[in-house]
Amino acid sequence: MLRVDDAWAMNQAIINLNTVCFGRIVQGNLSSNTDFSKLKIIDIGHVFDDDFKLGWLTNPNYMISEKAQELLRDITAEVKKDAQ
Repeated sequence: MLRVDDAWAMNQAIINLNTVCFGRIVQGNLSSNTDFSKLKIIDIGHVFDDDFKLGWLTNPNYMISEKAQELLRDITAEVKKDAQ
């Protein structure tokens, strides 16, 4: 088992070691490593729910100011509006 964040290392493992890797299609599409375009994609959406939600990750031990919370709400509203 190999867990890497490096696109080059993942690509080399797939090509040279004949491995199968879980990855996010969007990360492959946005990667500066063009070798990902040569790989075959196998849809696994029928096996488990592969939808995801966009959200904010924050430190629960840190109080976010009201102004920052307002900014996050405004950005979220704009993202949702653009997504529709």
